[in-house]
Amino acid sequence: MNKKWFYFLVGIVLVINMLLMVACSFDTENNEVPSTPIVEEPPKESITEDVDQFEIIFANYDGTVLETITIDKGQTPAYTKNTPQRQPSNGYTYIFKGWAPNVVVATSDVKYVATYLEIRNADYYTKSENDIYFGLYPQTLIEDSQITEELTLLAGELPTESNPQQWTDYKYYKREEEASFMWYIDLPLGSKVYRGVYFISERPGLTWQTDSSYQHSMGYFENEIYWFEFELIKWTILEEEGGKALLLSDIVLDSQDYYQLNNANQIARDDEYGYSNNYKLSRIRQWLNNDFYNTAFSDIEKAIVLTAEVDNSVESTNETVNQYVCANTNDKVFLLSSYDVITYFQDNGARQTSGSDYAKAQGLYCDAGCFWWTRSPSRYNPRGARCVGEDGNVDYESYFVYLTYEGVRPACYISL
Repeated sequence: MNKKWFYFLVGIVLVINMLLMVACSFDTENNEVPSTPIVEEPPKESITEDVDQFEIIFANYDGTVLETITIDKGQTPAYTKNTPQRQPSNGYTYIFKGWAPNVVVATSDVKYVATYLEIRNADYYTKSENDIYFGLYPQTLIEDSQITEELTLLAGELPTESNPQQWTDYKYYKREEEASFMWYIDLPLGSKVYRGVYFISERPGLTWQTDSSYQHSMGYFENEIYWFEFELIKWTILEEEGGKALLLSDIVLDSQDYYQLNNANQIARDDEYGYSNNYKLSRIRQWLNNDFYNTAFSDIEKAIVLTAEVDNSVESTNETVNQYVCANTNDKVFLLSSYDVITYFQDNGARQTSGSDYAKAQGLYCDAGCFWWTRSPSRYNPRGARCVGEDGNVDYESYFVYLTYEGVRPACYISL
């Protein structure tokens, strides 16, 4: 090859290189730098944890945790602790209403908060000087024949030992055993409520007998229906302090035995043992906090009745020695102690009282006055409990616990 062609070819190569350099410069200025293609990896599957259980918290209105549970997905949580409480304050009482939000099937962690119905206490009692009218209980005998005939018609068939019909059996004692011989029925008529009482044999004055009652001498006889009106209970204010009041019924409202057995020097209840004058184990305490409490007070009124720690110590008997005292109790309704009746009443005359017609139909003995129980046991007799006599004297020798003609004057604390 001659030099002429050689230089020609070299020139062409140089021109090509120059053109390439200009092209690269143009691409760089326009941000179009060629690059190796990137092959994207296929997206990985997202991993989601499948939650099968959730934490459920039940809290009080102030945030206090009442219960925490773990529950499976799809189940409905249930609160298993004691009913939530909110203490009365500034003249208001609170009744548990439910949870917010409403309890539903579990699909996530949830906190439920207790809600309450707010009640103005003064709307449910009437205060007049040293008395309060609060709750309802059968008291006055109805003598209007038009009312009694209409009530008797509503009552339907009379009860028998084998069939109580619409009536409720008192299950009072004869020969120290429950027997079916006396019943009651509560019926509304117009704007009032009445209790009918019917018995086919006397209620014994002593639970181990079969007769010997004061019902006849008080004007009540077998195979007759007697109707009593539910009336406001009049309470005497014994003490008022710190937004609460200690109340005692103004009259004897009922007639009940303290304990039902004659020969029981040792009694048992809920795996506890004691003598038959042990107030904690007594039948009258059970009656006060069940039968009387549920009859006398509506659900809203019950919220106003406070739970009290009842002192059952030796001091409460107004003595220095008493081997039959029991542990303190927590009660809605209770009997006064010997110490109470001496402390709150100045003299015998102040302790004297009368009894309702209904109490007399139950067998209450009432003459110049009525006998009524205290909760204090006798110092000397394991089958004896103390009473206030018809003359207002506080008896220290005591009366047998199986007497059914002793009166009951319930006591309680309410929130004002």
